[in-house]
Amino acid sequence: MKTPYRILSKQHGATRASSLPIALAALVCLISCGEENAYVPPPPPPVDVQPPLVQTVTVYKSFSARTDAFETYEARTRVTGFIESIEFEDGKYVEEGAVLFKIDPIQFDAEVTKATGERDKAQAQLALAKTNFEKRRDASISGAISKLEVAAAEAEMNVAAADLEIKKAALLDAETEQSYTVIKTKISGWVSRTKVDRGNLVSGTEGTLLATVVRDDPLYAIFDVSEREILDRLPMRTPGEPDGEGAAEKRFRLVTTDGRLYPEAGSFHSMANEIDPGTGTIQVITLFDNPGRTLAAGLSVKVERPIENPDAVLIPRAVIQGDIGGSYVFVLGEGNTATRRTVEISEFTLGDLAIISSGLGAGDRVVVNNLQRVRDGLVVNPKEIASPTLPADPGEDPASPPSGPAPGTEK
Repeated sequence: MKTPYRILSKQHGATRASSLPIALAALVCLISCGEENAYVPPPPPPVDVQPPLVQTVTVYKSFSARTDAFETYEARTRVTGFIESIEFEDGKYVEEGAVLFKIDPIQFDAEVTKATGERDKAQAQLALAKTNFEKRRDASISGAISKLEVAAAEAEMNVAAADLEIKKAALLDAETEQSYTVIKTKISGWVSRTKVDRGNLVSGTEGTLLATVVRDDPLYAIFDVSEREILDRLPMRTPGEPDGEGAAEKRFRLVTTDGRLYPEAGSFHSMANEIDPGTGTIQVITLFDNPGRTLAAGLSVKVERPIENPDAVLIPRAVIQGDIGGSYVFVLGEGNTATRRTVEISEFTLGDLAIISSGLGAGDRVVVNNLQRVRDGLVVNPKEIASPTLPADPGEDPASPPSGPAPGTEK
């Protein structure tokens, strides 16, 4: 029974071996008889291209600044005494000439009374000496007295006159000291909290500080400029126009910490007379009107100086790309090919537009979308669109250096 089983097994293996070449031949026939496949390149990617906006624009160089009072008055004592009364409320606005403090005047009134009596006494003595001189002078004409006696009488009169002048000066000094017991503000402005209380003893020798008054209309805005930026401007200074651009022209802008543009334009006021060797900067002072008193001294602000940029080339910031080779854009070349163009970006922006220092001109067409599919030398399907436009109201979007490094400058 084993022999038939083995014979059957051999026949089954032979059957499978003989069918394999037939299947392979059929597969080759199917492949060779089918239609040949050919590579079909994808269509050119559609892109929008636009010419840069070329026009004169004004950009603003921003400086960190701090406001300072136009005038500050320190109410200090000039005589020693006790504070009798305080005539103002802390933090209120006071007009020039308003009384701030009164010092107990009793001792000063007494000095004035005493000095007045001394003056009157000297006046009486002068009158007596003058009468005596005139009588002796008349008597000398008849020879009743000698000329020496006349000279003595004249000398006594002159001494009395000099003594009167001394007494008058003493009275003036006493009255001045008396006037110092009433302390008035020399300027209009905001008065600080009082630094002494009623009944305190204050010193005229030390000049005790009682309070301060600050005038903040107009208001200074002070900032530092590096010596590199100021070198070109130093030769332009003249006695009449220290910055060489017209000090009276209101051309500076002020931006508060919350990003608001202050409505009043400012003017150049002055510049320090030397560069600080420790910081390599020079101090510049601008002046802003503050009629609504919406600003105060000591604020941290930004002052922006206008810089006119003639024939500026502007493109959307979003189309600028960067790599280790620097910043670049794609422009439309011959045969609708996208060509990489290296560009230099200005430190200034205007809204969503970047100012290009070099690399682009009015005749270029910049690829502005579908950038993820564009590469150098790739044929594209371009659609031209209009040039970009400036922000509707540049005053609400001050031009300023962009935050962070320019594309392609990252290290």
